[in-house]
Amino acid sequence: METKYQTAYCDTLDAFLSAIEVHVLENKADSFYSERFAKHLWCPECKKVMLSLVHSTNGMSYFRGYPKQEHEENCPYKLPEIRVKTIAELNQEDPSYERTRLQMQRVLRYTVTNRTTHKKKVSISTLPKEQIVSNKTIHKKINARLPEKRIDLPLSDNDWNVIKIFYGTVLVITTPGKQNPNDRFLKLQSLDSKNHICLIRVSEAVWHYISKEPLLSDKWIKVHISFCGKLKKSPTGTVFCTLQHSQLLMVQPA
Repeated sequence: METKYQTAYCDTLDAFLSAIEVHVLENKADSFYSERFAKHLWCPECKKVMLSLVHSTNGMSYFRGYPKQEHEENCPYKLPEIRVKTIAELNQEDPSYERTRLQMQRVLRYTVTNRTTHKKKVSISTLPKEQIVSNKTIHKKINARLPEKRIDLPLSDNDWNVIKIFYGTVLVITTPGKQNPNDRFLKLQSLDSKNHICLIRVSEAVWHYISKEPLLSDKWIKVHISFCGKLKKSPTGTVFCTLQHSQLLMVQPA
């Protein structure tokens, strides 16, 4: 199956760019893409496979690799995707969530700063230090990866009812649950405040572990976020996800 990249590395800008960012810049002028981005977009991790911007028939934009190019040996995008339908099934594949958290940590890095050479260390604010994936495991040999989706890009039919790692830069606010006030909902909204993205339900048990996170408050805050779960759509059209473990959420100040 063709890999559809959500993020690309641009060597002329030394920056990570989402497909929508490149699409917006492409529309500035007919020659803008060919002059600034053609042959300058690469796999965000190994930077060995050249990427191009693709506009699909459903209006979605994504990056795809040029044919006959190979990723570096340890590049995660060389690995096959695994498809799981429940967190319980994921737990069987990855009992400690180490592999999942490693992937969440990696994609969060694509959003924390556009400058890839920035020296700021990424800290995972919502996790106790002992739960953060150690740098020593960054290059640990793994044999598969979960599907990834930028939550700040438009959602497609392929994004429902399958466990994915969602990531991006959004506005977030917490609100109490209606049935149980000790539950919480994280509301995610686009940066221009025009589009509601999704609700993340956090049970009382999970909220106990992340409630001290200052980035999760009753005021709208801009954050970089990465979480693992399954998006569903209610009969009224509301997009929601249930956070089933505190280790499956990472946030960083934007």
